[in-house]
Amino acid sequence: MKPDSLHRRGFTLIELLVVIAIIALLAALLLPALSRAKEQAKRAKCVSNIKQVALSIKLFAQEADGFYPWHVLPSEGGTYGPLAGESWRHFYAASNELDSPKVLVCPSDSDTKSTVIDWSYRPDGFAHAFNRGNAVSYFLGMDGFEILHPTMILGDRNILGGSVGNCASVADPPGITATLLGTNNLNIGWSRRTHGRIGVFAYSDGSAQVTRDRQLREAVWEAHRLLLSGEVRTRFGRPRLPSNHILLPRNP
Repeated sequence: MKPDSLHRRGFTLIELLVVIAIIALLAALLLPALSRAKEQAKRAKCVSNIKQVALSIKLFAQEADGFYPWHVLPSEGGTYGPLAGESWRHFYAASNELDSPKVLVCPSDSDTKSTVIDWSYRPDGFAHAFNRGNAVSYFLGMDGFEILHPTMILGDRNILGGSVGNCASVADPPGITATLLGTNNLNIGWSRRTHGRIGVFAYSDGSAQVTRDRQLREAVWEAHRLLLSGEVRTRFGRPRLPSNHILLPRNP
């Protein structure tokens, strides 16, 4: 007979429960860290997307006397006019500088279609009626001007606050319905829907900023004050000054 010391013994129930508890504890400690790392990677991709889209809009402006699509007449390749209230048209106007409409989708925005493959009117194309605004994660700054770098031209659609206003710098009066972000709006911030109370936007110089609520409000207020200073006016000589309107791709 073999000595008792050589006999193999299995785990007791208590030992097994202890092992399970340790594994559960480690999972509880590691999963949040993994989740944060995953979100940081998605946010980095979002920053890259916004930079690419901002660059495409700036490239459009280089051939349009410094004006973005929404300030340029349709006869000149722009989107100025009553249809300027449809956000997707502005991205479409600048699409020659973008390889794929997929760059318009933030990886953290699960409510936006990511299945479009090109700019066509086919069912899987960006311009198809069922896609368009549903395939865009970003707002556009309707009063953004290339010569005014502190103005905003693009950002995450999970922006909150502002008030309903008429933007007359992209269409003949009364203009289009858009969201006005002014110095009197104290409710401006980011929702948790995309990056968790953090958001990304691009200035007119093409730089992308990752901000929290306070930084966003400061950027918005600075842009609004600058636009009301009279340094620029609308391209078509309207007496009113541009303000600080943004256009969301669709209703929240």
